Amino acid sequence: MLKKYGIVAMVLVVNSAFSLEVCHSFPGVLRCVRCGKGMIDQLPDVKYGYLNLSGTTVNKLLKVDAGTFHGSHAHLNDVDVSSGSVTLKESSIEGSSIRIASGNVNFTHTDIHHDATILSPHITVDGSHTHSITVPSSDNGKNIRVVLQNNSVVDGNLTVGGTGAEVCVGIGSKITGKVVGATLTHTC
Repeated sequence: MLKKYGIVAMVLVVNSAFSLEVCHSFPGVLRCVRCGKGMIDQLPDVKYGYLNLSGTTVNKLLKVDAGTFHGSHAHLNDVDVSSGSVTLKESSIEGSSIRIASGNVNFTHTDIHHDATILSPHITVDGSHTHSITVPSSDNGKNIRVVLQNNSVVDGNLTVGGTGAEVCVGIGSKITGKVVGATLTHTC
């Protein structure tokens, strides 16, 4: 079926001692990569149109430049992601170096075990647990909105560079530290 559309699938380098399943890359103008259940050391440092990790454990730095990055049941170490959108569901980030730059960031039932730097105007933390979050800003924090909902917890401070940003903490959610550089609301 892939040949019918002129797309050739190729296998990325994966340590086969860890997993029988592999990542598949569908090259073209917008490279699509899908990784299934298993463990890999890292992905090649290339640009992706779409990257999907489903049940994948990445042992080393995950450095991604993608149009869309989606992870479900993914277990990540250090993360350096630049993407149009980032969605992590039922996943965990355990490394101490966490940097995400994205148009939209959504964490659903995801645990982030260390402080994170997230450069995004729209961050949603849904039923998730994180440590301190820093949202640097190049436009004085205007139009930045961080939403915590469904019993989400930020263990530490939530800091937004500049002024004019909004942090909305929904019912059952909490920030154990301070909100710095943003207006705090409870109506999400």
